[in-house]
Amino acid sequence: MLMKKTKPKVALIGSGYWGSIIKKYISSYFELKYVADSNFDKSIIWKDEEVSAVIIATPIETHYQITKEALINNKHVLVEKPIALKYDESIELREIAKSKELKICVEYTQTFSPSIIQCVTTAKELEGPLYIEMSVKHLGRFMTCDVYWLLASHQLSILDMVCNLDEFSFYNEDHLFHNGLCTTGTVYFNNNEKKIKGRIDISTNFPGKEVMINFYGDNATIQYNPLAKNSVRTTYYDKKYKSLPSALTINEIINDYDENHNLEHSIRYFHDVMLNARKQNIDRAVRITRTLEMFAKSITL
Repeated sequence: MLMKKTKPKVALIGSGYWGSIIKKYISSYFELKYVADSNFDKSIIWKDEEVSAVIIATPIETHYQITKEALINNKHVLVEKPIALKYDESIELREIAKSKELKICVEYTQTFSPSIIQCVTTAKELEGPLYIEMSVKHLGRFMTCDVYWLLASHQLSILDMVCNLDEFSFYNEDHLFHNGLCTTGTVYFNNNEKKIKGRIDISTNFPGKEVMINFYGDNATIQYNPLAKNSVRTTYYDKKYKSLPSALTINEIINDYDENHNLEHSIRYFHDVMLNARKQNIDRAVRITRTLEMFAKSITL
């Protein structure tokens, strides 16, 4: 008689907008023992030895403290991005997890997208210089953290897949503000050695939704748009003098991936990390926090 595999028991801390979405995917990989809102006594979770991990989906400014408490109480952690608002804090959390032999992962949803994985893989195969154009725009939410913490962290996680963030130089331009925090801005990046540069345009002032990444090579362009019918389009072309587009295109490859389950992929990833089947992404989280701390801001209400 086959024994049924026992799922690890976890607690979900945060039952708001994002927490309610995450909750739908947890049961496929974990047994959900607690769902904790802001009034829940977290010490119940910390004292429960059956709970091996927590999934944190709380406001950004609480991530560091709750993650630290979880690690101190011997729980593995999956936390919504960003892991912290200070580089030193992210380093501290990494060291606590290492000292206790615990796993700590950050939920950078787009890094689990099959479309993004395809784009990055293809981009790395292109010859010559690479220019990357990224854009994330929608209306709201206006919070205690600026648009860089809210949106640029996702794009930086993708850029880190292309090349280690520590190898880039960065600068930014703020365009619009609300309560002293940037709501529309641009991040510029450059890696002279590997000839990779580009920009990230982000805004919470856009009445609609735009998510887009273009990878421009010498003789090919890769387009990512999760809102389009075909999420990835790769066009190879010749640069013939004065030729019309139809005469330039050599080959076009269209991929249509399901972009509706990337969050589920992140839950499965955390499960695999806990089983030592995959590598945790805490080093990426530390690099992203270090980069954002250069120009991102938050306020205390």
